[in-house]
Amino acid sequence: MSYSRRVGTGIAIYRKRLALACMIVGCVCLLSLQSVLLGGGFIDGLLSLQSPVLLGSNPTIDTPAAADANDETPTDDISTLLMPVTNPSEHDNGDERLVYIPSVISDSGLQKDFTEVPTVLIYHTHTTEAYNPTDGNTYIETSAWRTNNTNRNIVTVGEHLADILRDRYNINVIHVTENFEPPKLSTSYTRSCAMLEEYTKQYKNIDLVIDVHRDAYTVDGENKDYVIVDGEKTARLMFVVGKGTKYAEAGSTVMKNYESNLALAQKLTNALREIEPKLARDVRIKSGRYNQHIVDKSLLVEVGHNANSLNEALAAVEHLAFAISKCVYGDTTDIFVP
Repeated sequence: MSYSRRVGTGIAIYRKRLALACMIVGCVCLLSLQSVLLGGGFIDGLLSLQSPVLLGSNPTIDTPAAADANDETPTDDISTLLMPVTNPSEHDNGDERLVYIPSVISDSGLQKDFTEVPTVLIYHTHTTEAYNPTDGNTYIETSAWRTNNTNRNIVTVGEHLADILRDRYNINVIHVTENFEPPKLSTSYTRSCAMLEEYTKQYKNIDLVIDVHRDAYTVDGENKDYVIVDGEKTARLMFVVGKGTKYAEAGSTVMKNYESNLALAQKLTNALREIEPKLARDVRIKSGRYNQHIVDKSLLVEVGHNANSLNEALAAVEHLAFAISKCVYGDTTDIFVP
């Protein structure tokens, strides 16, 4: 090979090596800069050059679709929602998933076995429903006739009912105060249904379920839709029974438990009318299901309406508790004793 050709070949090889070296240096600089910007360092940039294949590992990719798939999966273990049975006085008003299970003490002073006593579960699918604000019972509205203040909305009516059943009639009660309305009011029953399925699966002794609501009503001027019982203004009560036409079992025109729920609602209505003829409205039958397919004694009760006061609603559940004790648990006491 001539001298000139050897020099030309050497220059070409030099240029190729120089270009390769420049590419390597450029890649290292870019990786280092990226690592520094993301909070790492120069060494991290170099380590990022390692191939998963060379390391013997399989790379995993977190996609948004995989994360979103878990959004509908319940994450709460039911046992974490329960208060200790031996500590009935603890209330955490800041916890929307408060569940209150009191001890039931017999006349001998011994605690009864929780699994052997009749059990009522009270909850509120429409948790923020509220009443006509009056002196001493005002609240900040979250929307018309609704508030998150559980001392002013339907939750406090449910707790009053629970307290009377526990203290006066010695019936063990679970009161669920979870707010089922968010994120969308129209799907509240889906969330309260999931809660019921979990509770009834864990506590086989739940034999009566009550979804406590207040009705919607429009009045012009002073509300006169109440009754006087023992000298006290009292909201009227109404039971709603779901026929469940859309959810009926194959070959049936009504859903499971419809007949038993209707019979119980009518029995309670009759008992309330014995106290005061207009205390209970006629039972209302609707085509929905209202979670009443889960337990064969399921009630949806409307305790007054938004034109009633909170005090009128609290007075009404005094009589509702008496009727439940008499009709469901066989209390033979015929006289209501407040």
